[in-house]
Amino acid sequence: MIQGRPEDALKSLARLHSRGNINDQFVQGEYQEMLSKVQEEANMEGGWAMVSDFSQICTFTNLQIFKDKTNLRKVFYGIILQFSVQMTGVSAIQYYAGQVYTSVGFEDSALLINSINNAMGIVGQILCVLFLDKVGRRIPLVAGNIVAGSMFIGATVVARNFAEGTGTRAQGIGFVACIYIYNIFFSMCIGPLSWV
Repeated sequence: MIQGRPEDALKSLARLHSRGNINDQFVQGEYQEMLSKVQEEANMEGGWAMVSDFSQICTFTNLQIFKDKTNLRKVFYGIILQFSVQMTGVSAIQYYAGQVYTSVGFEDSALLINSINNAMGIVGQILCVLFLDKVGRRIPLVAGNIVAGSMFIGATVVARNFAEGTGTRAQGIGFVACIYIYNIFFSMCIGPLSWV
């Protein structure tokens, strides 16, 4: 639709929702809503297209992203946000969970601990879906990064004791608690909101 191909957009909607029937009531409703949103954004100051009418959308080029400061700022927000998500350490925890929990004294229950952690992540994502429209995006992103960052620092401090061979069972439990809190805030705030 943004590329000036409304007929193709209509055919795609029909293929997805009504087995190719472009006259389907739902398809027509979705099509009109898309058309309205594209026109609205085209008319909005600071919008991606920054054009005055729908017919001009066809001439919008990717270079406008770099020429206009507002568009460039939006692109950098997206890049920085996705970069910051990766820098939270979530990948290390998810990919190496078994070894991580084993290294802090939970050799026999690493799988169970990780399963609980994953379930808590699902709970966090459900909470995000339920409350995002009421709370907004900025506060959860800021608060989520503060809490998740603090918990990751706490977990790292505790894990250092285990690397030095001085870790205790209580410290292992503290490590797991930090990771659980980290994960629920990541799943509730950072992970899903980075895509929104």
